[in-house]
Amino acid sequence: MSSGESAQEHKTQRLVLRYIDAHPGVSATELSRVLGISEGTIRYHMAQLERGGSVFSRHERGGRLYYREEHTQKTKGSGSEDEVLRLIKKNPGITTGELEDRAGLSRRNLNYHLKRLREREVIQAVRYGRQWGYEHITPEKLKHEILRKILMKYLKDEIDEETLLQLKDELEQA
Repeated sequence: MSSGESAQEHKTQRLVLRYIDAHPGVSATELSRVLGISEGTIRYHMAQLERGGSVFSRHERGGRLYYREEHTQKTKGSGSEDEVLRLIKKNPGITTGELEDRAGLSRRNLNYHLKRLREREVIQAVRYGRQWGYEHITPEKLKHEILRKILMKYLKDEIDEETLLQLKDELEQA
């Protein structure tokens, strides 16, 4: 790469960064239109800037939007997991794609939060036809699921009636 190309790349990236500073949440299409630079070139520079940590993108309103790193500190963090859980509680059976759009998180970030919530047994994945959705596990749901598993063990003669009744009583007291 010649030094002229490198200087042009830096000029383009500075121009893009200035525009994102003034208009956080801008799409590559809008950047292309406003700056008069091809969308492919914009996407190339956005990938470079994102790798370098100067910008952050997230999937919102049906497309990828770009922000400066300073902005992401306000939008990312511990609140993301709470927001994912709130959406699941409010919308039982919500899919990953719907969560991604509504929470405004990247697929990778969303999967991280979903994994943590599943590991803590706060949510569970449930199949709805061909799709998977997520549900909040309430204490009542958890007790019901444990009782169902205990009954299945009893029906398969894996535990006797006395053990069944003892486990049922302990579960009801919890």
